[in-house]
Amino acid sequence: MTAIKTIFTPEFLNQYKTKALEESGAYLVIAENLQLASNEINNNIDKVLTLTQQLVTLNNEKIASNSVSAVIKKLSKDFQLHNFQLMLLHLLLRMAQQSFGIKSVQLDRSYQIKQDAPLLKPDDFLTSRLQSDLYDLLESEAKQLRYLGSPETQTGFLLLWLFLKEGIDSTAALTSILYHPNKVKTLSRHWFYQGKERIWLSSTAELLLRAFWNNQVGKPKNCLTEINNTLIAERIIPSSTRVQIGALRAMLRTEYIFKTSASNYAQQKRLMPSSPLSGKTLYRIMSGTCVIHESTANQIASITQNQRGLWLSSLRNDNTETIEARHIKDGLNTLEQVDIVKQFSDQIKILARQESARNYTKVKERLRLWLHKRENAKATPFCWLLLSWLYHLLAHGGMRKKRLRPRTIKKYINSVAAPVLQEFVDCKADRMGGHTWAEKLNLAAENINSKNRDYILYFADFVVMNDLVPDLCLSDLDISSSRGSVNTNILTQHEAKCVISALNRLETKASHLAQLCFCLSFYSGLRRGEIAGLQYADFNSMGDDYINLHVRPNKYRELKSPQSARNIPLDVLWPEEELVKLKQYLRTSKTKFNKKKSKIFRDEACLNEAFLLATEAMKLITAEPTMRFHHCRHSFANWLYLLLSLPEKRQANFYPFTRHAYFDVTNRERVMKRLALVEYSRKKLWAVSILLGHSSPSVTMASYIHTSEFLHPLKFANHSPSPRLLRKFWGAEYLDR
Repeated sequence: MTAIKTIFTPEFLNQYKTKALEESGAYLVIAENLQLASNEINNNIDKVLTLTQQLVTLNNEKIASNSVSAVIKKLSKDFQLHNFQLMLLHLLLRMAQQSFGIKSVQLDRSYQIKQDAPLLKPDDFLTSRLQSDLYDLLESEAKQLRYLGSPETQTGFLLLWLFLKEGIDSTAALTSILYHPNKVKTLSRHWFYQGKERIWLSSTAELLLRAFWNNQVGKPKNCLTEINNTLIAERIIPSSTRVQIGALRAMLRTEYIFKTSASNYAQQKRLMPSSPLSGKTLYRIMSGTCVIHESTANQIASITQNQRGLWLSSLRNDNTETIEARHIKDGLNTLEQVDIVKQFSDQIKILARQESARNYTKVKERLRLWLHKRENAKATPFCWLLLSWLYHLLAHGGMRKKRLRPRTIKKYINSVAAPVLQEFVDCKADRMGGHTWAEKLNLAAENINSKNRDYILYFADFVVMNDLVPDLCLSDLDISSSRGSVNTNILTQHEAKCVISALNRLETKASHLAQLCFCLSFYSGLRRGEIAGLQYADFNSMGDDYINLHVRPNKYRELKSPQSARNIPLDVLWPEEELVKLKQYLRTSKTKFNKKKSKIFRDEACLNEAFLLATEAMKLITAEPTMRFHHCRHSFANWLYLLLSLPEKRQANFYPFTRHAYFDVTNRERVMKRLALVEYSRKKLWAVSILLGHSSPSVTMASYIHTSEFLHPLKFANHSPSPRLLRKFWGAEYLDR
């Protein structure tokens, strides 16, 4: 082994110091706006350079990873300063690789880990006796019968039921449910309250609410006062005492966690946020009826054809780069490209609405002139893309609003510019696939303040919606998405069968491939790129009862992240008839000329046609114009998580979409056994996350799980009225029909 300092020349050291000073401004922004004086910046550059020369060694023209680890251990322990020094080290190793032809190593990222606060604390059990008395009151059939006899005088009983038994702990929501019945909707005979979130109600709650609405008189009353009056009347608390809303919420939290799990409580209370189904998708999967969507023909395109053409031309590696473009490219570093973006964003002034509109027009015109220069798109494609997004924000607004305020636009573009350019500046846009884009955007997001990370989603949405990177999927971004940023379309098991039948009737080569691709995504959760790179060696079969798929990187494609490598048990996840078709294809398509490491789909053009055909079939069956092939992967995640989370040994025929053989008790037991899970296991969400190839369950929950709301009535609010209650309310004659 030789020390790396032996190959460093004085000229190289001067080049590094100059480059480090140029990039330090962008690095400080990325390091959460770390503030350092110029002499401190020079000291950090010298420190990184000195440690590298002292500790880093070469072995056969490769940098020894253990020597780099020794340098990292010597860096500052302060989180922000450590990241700044880490970026300086990355720059030094990258320049050494380019200058001397040595092979560098991948530097590990630095993360701050903070322990989550426990959901249950000892203080929560101080009111356990009172909690027991309250639940005894609510679960007493005699008390329920007495309520049905005079619901107008026992409003507190109903409020307490909705709070502690249905999990509705907002007084505003309780008032809305009681005194605004139109807020409660019915879908396929299931009731739910539509407020900020959807809350499904049990059959008992439906009965108690019907009785109240039939006898409702007077104006809305204070919820907490009514609850306390009921508790005093029942002699549960003395007349001089009042139960506060915080105590009731602590009781609900304790009951919910003990009855279900901490994970289920976190999902219900959005401590672990997820993206709920849209109203149209919910109606479709609950009723089995497609919803007619408004035509999108008259929608305004958010990017001009000229701009689209310039972007596509920047991706073509046709060796037609102009001298001017080459000069720009050679002369602009990250900080200078950030400055270009900032020059345009600084032109946006915070003015009154009419004056602001005129200011927007002027800035758009200057942007248009810059964007229409071919050499700008060719030389600095990612800077060009950011400014194209800025043009879109000025012209068409954001994801939800058609017009954004000046301060908002400036915050979006200035927060995203430096981290994105830092990650993308050395990339070749024409060689980047969707998984590479997702990886780079995830890295950029890590360098943005947590409050502003959704801005990366907004930028990615602009890229996806304009088909600038067709195979980039927002769901593959490891960012806790804000509400509504993910397209939450899914297919039911019944719809999947219809898609397969529709493709089967075509009887063409492309349709047969489309069936296989659809099943690999819907029943296995594979990404499009993972399907395209599958090899015969990835399938491991042992008889008819065992077939395993090993998703791993190979020479045909890389994976999105190291966590994407995984083993998928096809024998318990696929329907038997589709598994037979897969085995037959693997057997007949592999000839003696094909090696085990050959791709199972060798004709790329035919495969792309198959993906397109499968997507069109999905759109046809669901009547969803925004349906994409990637939604098969979303469907896999949702149905598997729902299957694993069902109550023990209970037939899941509660909802229309669960009345399928996939949700049978026997099938659930097979899957649980194959995944080595038990009923009381806390690893069910982890299991789904691992099968999807995600880094953590929070990523899965934030972007993929859209059906967690259905677990609430299945596991907590699963109350059914007794025959005596039904007879009391409806009458004996009605019940005997």
